[in-house]
Amino acid sequence: MQMSGRALTGYDKQQIINQFLPARFLPVSPWLGPKQAAATSTVDLNQAKSLLDNGGWKINPATGIRTNKQGQALAFTISTNDSLVNSKAAEILAGQWKALNITVNLNILPSKQLTDTLIKPRTFDVLLFPQKFGADPDPFPFWHSSQVKDPDLT
Repeated sequence: MQMSGRALTGYDKQQIINQFLPARFLPVSPWLGPKQAAATSTVDLNQAKSLLDNGGWKINPATGIRTNKQGQALAFTISTNDSLVNSKAAEILAGQWKALNITVNLNILPSKQLTDTLIKPRTFDVLLFPQKFGADPDPFPFWHSSQVKDPDLT
């Protein structure tokens, strides 16, 4: 969702950056510098909760978890490799989404196992994994829908 030219997020990216990412690992868009990339989103948990409520994901008073009209819980798993930076970032992200009354599970695996069992077959809900763009910073091979099937970009 866009608000005043800024994207609304339900998580605090800056907290993850400040706590666990050394300067050399700062997430930078190929088209924006670090300051511009950080300035393009704002955290508003109350607004995020409102958007979830308006989208039909209400808090079940019995469980405290968001469910839809059919009673399906809003739940997903964050998968990442077992590097300290990624596992800690996933823990923070899970905690932030849990504050929105979402069930979040963590699946932390060795990189080879993560690649073979989840990334190649594309069987993950949320993936937190490093990307190296190399000389050409075009994210096409990582994000374009034509690259969705293995063996593209694995």
